[in-house]
Amino acid sequence: MRPNTARFFSTLTILAAGLLGGCAMPGGSMYSADKFTYVSDSHSPKTISLLDTRTRQVVWTTEIPVGQQLVISFFEGSDPAANMPDVMKYGFTKAGRWSATMQSSIPVPGQESRRVDCLVRTAPEFAADVVAPTPTPAQPPTMTTKKEADKKDMIELPETETPKANPEPVREVK
Repeated sequence: MRPNTARFFSTLTILAAGLLGGCAMPGGSMYSADKFTYVSDSHSPKTISLLDTRTRQVVWTTEIPVGQQLVISFFEGSDPAANMPDVMKYGFTKAGRWSATMQSSIPVPGQESRRVDCLVRTAPEFAADVVAPTPTPAQPPTMTTKKEADKKDMIELPETETPKANPEPVREVK
């Protein structure tokens, strides 16, 4: 291989590794990087909670605004004897973005003692900048009693005079 070609591929590999490290794909990075992405939309608004499974206490919780996504990533801490040895970094970005800046961090339990719960809130929920459409009220159904319903099903015949007795006797035909 020529020296320029080798340099090109090594530079390309370093750039790809750097770009993929910051990707925020829905569901996570598709490999065991302890990085997860949760997207909240109007039909699936989400609340994310981190629980300490040893004490069953909620360590951290947040409601993801509609139209946003939350990216969380876990990093091993330096003191395994500590109650909360690991660090969770997290950040919000617009839904569908492939990169997210994780500006916030908190200490969290180790990987064997934590659980992330995802709760889907009641839908639909609209983004803060979107005004929910006002439904037009439907006409209430007309209520009828059984007697009224039976009357509607009956065929009304015109009133006629009652037939009179026939003055002529009926003759039998032989």
